[in-house]
Amino acid sequence: MSKQEEIPREARLKIVLPTGDAYERNVTGAESHIGRGSHNEILIIDPEVSTTHAMLAYYGDSYFILDEGGEGGTFVNGEKVTKPRKLSHGDRIKIGKSQITFTLKASAEALEAQLAQAASADAAVKTVETEASTEGKGPEEEKKKKHKKDKDKTDEQADSVAAAKASSNDPESEEEKKKKKLKKEKDKLSADGRIKAARVRAWGGIIATVLSVVLTVTISILVTRQGSTPPSVQVVGAGAQSSKKLAGLSDAKKISGGKFEASGAVAVPEANGILFVDDSEPDKVFFLPVTELGEQGGPVKAIPLGVSVDNPEGISRFGSRYIIIGSLSTKESNDLGGSATFDFDPATQTVSKVVALTGLRKFLLDNVPELKPWADKTSVEGGLNVEGTTVDPNPDHPRVLLGLRGPLLNGNALVVPIRIRDRQAPLSLENLAMDGPNAIQLNLNGQAIRDIQYNSRLKSFMIISGAPETEPKTDFALWEWSGEANQTSEEARPKMQTLLDKKMKPEGISHMKISNQEFVFIVGDAGSYAKIDYISP
Repeated sequence: MSKQEEIPREARLKIVLPTGDAYERNVTGAESHIGRGSHNEILIIDPEVSTTHAMLAYYGDSYFILDEGGEGGTFVNGEKVTKPRKLSHGDRIKIGKSQITFTLKASAEALEAQLAQAASADAAVKTVETEASTEGKGPEEEKKKKHKKDKDKTDEQADSVAAAKASSNDPESEEEKKKKKLKKEKDKLSADGRIKAARVRAWGGIIATVLSVVLTVTISILVTRQGSTPPSVQVVGAGAQSSKKLAGLSDAKKISGGKFEASGAVAVPEANGILFVDDSEPDKVFFLPVTELGEQGGPVKAIPLGVSVDNPEGISRFGSRYIIIGSLSTKESNDLGGSATFDFDPATQTVSKVVALTGLRKFLLDNVPELKPWADKTSVEGGLNVEGTTVDPNPDHPRVLLGLRGPLLNGNALVVPIRIRDRQAPLSLENLAMDGPNAIQLNLNGQAIRDIQYNSRLKSFMIISGAPETEPKTDFALWEWSGEANQTSEEARPKMQTLLDKKMKPEGISHMKISNQEFVFIVGDAGSYAKIDYISP
C-alpha cells in the first residue's frame, strides 16, 4: 500500500437533521459508523435512522458508504445503496429524513499541482508581453509591408503639402501636426494598455492560486492540530445563529491540592467560589475558591457533612440552603441516604442544619411512570441513574429538577420535575410531590444528562450531556434549555452551545459572577476545571 493510501484523505460531512438543525463532522478514520446510537462516530438524531444505520469506509484512495441494514435504507443522489458505493465530492446522502453532503478536502497532490500552476504563471506573463509587443506579425507580413510602403508614400505626399502650406502660412499645417502627434500617442497607449491588461490578468491568476493554496494549507494544519472533532465545533439550528450564547471552552487546568473526582458544582456568590461533590467522598462537600479570571484562587477545603449521601453526583442551591443528590442507582441507595440539605456559612466555610433524606429511590420509581419498567434494573443495566439537580427559581412555579443519565426513553434524556410543597419546611418525602404526571423528555442527540444547573444570566438551564452508562463514552456537550416541558416546538428544545473536553469528564457546571466578571465554570471527574465566557451582550 502506498503512503497516500495509508493516510486517509480528510472528508467533511454537512448534516441537516429533520428539525432543521445543521452541523459538520470531519472524517479521517478508516471506518466511521453512522446511526442514532451514541456509540457511532457520526451521531444522527433522527427517529427514522437505525441505531447503527450505515458506515463510511476508506479503501485505496477513496471513501465508500455501506448500508448496515438501516431502516428505510441508505441513498446516494437518490439511488439506494445495495453494495459498497464509492463517494465523490458533492454527493448527497439520505438516511431517514436526514441529509448529508459529502465533500473531500484537497489532497497533497492537488496542493502540489496548484503550487506548480502558481510557479508557471510567471512564464505566462512573459509570453503575453511578447505576444503584445509582436502583435501583427504572421502569415500576412507581406501584405502589411506593402501597406506600410503605400502609407509612407502617402505620408511623403502629405509632408510636401504640409511644407507648401507652411511656406504659405496655411493655418491647417499646425492642426495637422497636432492630429499626427495625438495619433502616435494613442497608438502607443493602446499597445501599453494591452501589455498592462495582460500583466493584471496573469498576476491576478498567480495571486488567486497562491491565496487558495495558503488558505487550504492553513485549514489543514489547524484541523490536524485540533483533531477530527475540534472542541469548538458549534451546533445551532439552521438559520438560528443567534441561539449561540457561549464562546469556546478554555484549556482545562488541574484542581490543585489533591485528587478530586468532581461531580456537580454550584456557585457560592458570597464567598467567590463553588461547592462541589466528589462521588468517592459520600460524607463531604468541597469548597473551591475561584478568581475573577476563572482560575483556582486557593486551596480546596473538604467540609464534613455529618451524614452520608450514597454516590453523590449533583449539588444545587434553593434560597439560602443547598441540596446534594446521589445517583440512586442501586437498591441499597434507597436506605443509605439519597439526598441531603444544609446551610453553608461562607465566612467560616462550615455547614449546619444538615438533613438527610432516605427513601427517594422508591419515591421516584413509584411516582414517575417512565421509571417503573426499570425498577429492578441497576444503572449498568440501563436503570435509574441521577447525575444532576437544580432548582427552578421561578417564584410562581418553584420546582426541583433531577437530570438523569439513565434510563433513556426513545433516545431522549429524562428530567424529573419535583415540587416542594413547603419550601420553608425541612426536606422530607411528605414534602415532595411530582410536578406533572410525567418526566420531561429532551432530545440531546442521543446522549444523557451529566449535570443540569439554572443560569441566572441566561434565564435558562445549562445541561452537560454525555453517553449513558450502557454505551461507550463519546463526546460531552453543553446545551441551553428553556425549561419548557412541552417539547413540540423548536423554540422549546435544547440548543447545543459547544462540545466540551472529554478528557475532563465534565460533570459539574455553574454560572459565576466575580468582580463584575461573568462566566460559566465547569469541573470534571478527572479532577480538572475550565471556564466558558459569554458572548456579549
